Amino acid sequence: MASTISLLPEKHFLCSLCRDIFTSPVTIPCGHSFCLSCLCQYWTRHQSKYCPHCRRLFSDRPDLSVNHILAEVSDNYRKTRPEKPPDEELVINVELMIQERLQKIERLKYALELQKNSYLREVRESQKVFSALVHAMEKNHKAVVDAIEGRQREEEKKVETLVKEIEQEIQTLKKETPEPDPQVPGNSEQGDDTEQVTVTIVPTMSPSEMKDWSRVTIETDPCVGVTRRALADVMEKIKVDVNRLSKSELKRIEKYVAEDRATQCHSIKHSTMITMGTSVPSAR
Repeated sequence: MASTISLLPEKHFLCSLCRDIFTSPVTIPCGHSFCLSCLCQYWTRHQSKYCPHCRRLFSDRPDLSVNHILAEVSDNYRKTRPEKPPDEELVINVELMIQERLQKIERLKYALELQKNSYLREVRESQKVFSALVHAMEKNHKAVVDAIEGRQREEEKKVETLVKEIEQEIQTLKKETPEPDPQVPGNSEQGDDTEQVTVTIVPTMSPSEMKDWSRVTIETDPCVGVTRRALADVMEKIKVDVNRLSKSELKRIEKYVAEDRATQCHSIKHSTMITMGTSVPSAR
């Protein structure tokens, strides 16, 4: 059995976290295995409960038990594997370093594409929001101007009506017929023409029928608060848009986390394909 185990590729006995042969290996529900200490340290360091290899997320942290079969096989392989020359170890380490950097390049390029899409989406969103805001402000401004002009026309008609009433009363007063008062000396027909004549005006309207214009006033600043109320309406719309954008941004952040995990998973799978397709040159 030992000779059969020694023929298997070493990668089957390597922990992907420490890059060494398994020590007290544990297998989690997704099927991947790690050293018990390596996995515990990884989960503690990242405050997570997902597989470091495939990124599968577990609702609860799995109970870890040593896979005794894999542990025994790994121990046997450790005892029977041939010693590698130092230069071969160096070649393997270099290959791993190259693969890690290739993965990093792939993740950076993919992240850049996501970033470009984010820029374009943000530009479109800003155009949409600010165009709607400008339209709303122009609409509210027109409504304010129309309201002010309408109020002005109403006040002008009101003043014109009042002026006409006053002018009519003035004309009525002017049409009153003056009659000489016979009781006043000097008002007789035999008096001197040069003497001053005192007359008494008998009005056709009694004082109670005359309007008391001293109480009639008009508001000189009728538009106080119109602009402020219109601006408050615009501010309320802005507040609604801000709340909507906040919810949208939260969804985008959640989507970004999911995409980031998918990217890491894709990179790991790609790395596995490279590893399987790459032959390690033998030491000369």
